[in-house]
Amino acid sequence: MEAVWLDPILRTRWDAYARAAASRLGTAVFAAHSQAWTIATVSGNETLVQSRPCVKDGSASFLEDLFRPKTRCTLAAYTAVPGSTRPPPIRVPRFQRWVGLSTSDPREDAAELADDLCTELPGFLRRAHEQAGEHSSLFFAFLGQLHANGALGSVFPTALRVRHALGALFEHFRQAGHHTALPNLMVTDGRTFAMLHGNGHVSHEIPPQVERPPQSGAVLMGRHVAAASAIVLTASTTNPMTDGCSISPGIFSVSADKPRDISR
Repeated sequence: MEAVWLDPILRTRWDAYARAAASRLGTAVFAAHSQAWTIATVSGNETLVQSRPCVKDGSASFLEDLFRPKTRCTLAAYTAVPGSTRPPPIRVPRFQRWVGLSTSDPREDAAELADDLCTELPGFLRRAHEQAGEHSSLFFAFLGQLHANGALGSVFPTALRVRHALGALFEHFRQAGHHTALPNLMVTDGRTFAMLHGNGHVSHEIPPQVERPPQSGAVLMGRHVAAASAIVLTASTTNPMTDGCSISPGIFSVSADKPRDISR
């Protein structure tokens, strides 16, 4: 990732979120807020999830945590709440090389449908779901669909099969009449990023082409970061982003090797 590009993008997004939250909460100044973030990375067969459920040290750096793991693919989410209120936890379940993130909660009845789908999982996935705890049903329901089409056990399933699994999950919700209540589910196995974009607004941004050799890179926190493409997907339930590429609701995937190409 290009830190020189990513840092101002994240700061802009954070400021926009803070202003929207201040307006929604009727707070004149949103400077005194609590932060929380979770970062999930996939590298080969290894997954790592690290969380800062409540950031009390103002020197804590989201970017430092984001760039610490040496990986090609990272999912990250952050949130803020006013004053000393504790931010809600950001849960990122994982299974084998897969990690997933839901950016908003569906309606209660839609959540019950995801729970029902998990009762039909094969034993090994059901046990993993029980260990992952609540708020992981949508992710494991996706894994169940991926297993059903024979792609879960493959080394790297094709992006098409990943999208088909998300499509099958969406079909269950559509048949139950919950298509308007779907959250945004992001999943990745380290090579393919895929998303079920059910509500709100999603924008896709990529850094400009880097005009220097791949072995060089931006300096971040005193370390050299390999030059590579980065994407930022910003999901908002309130306001569409004015810059970047706006993505309409649906199912899409992006390859870690070709972040500029969106496939549906």
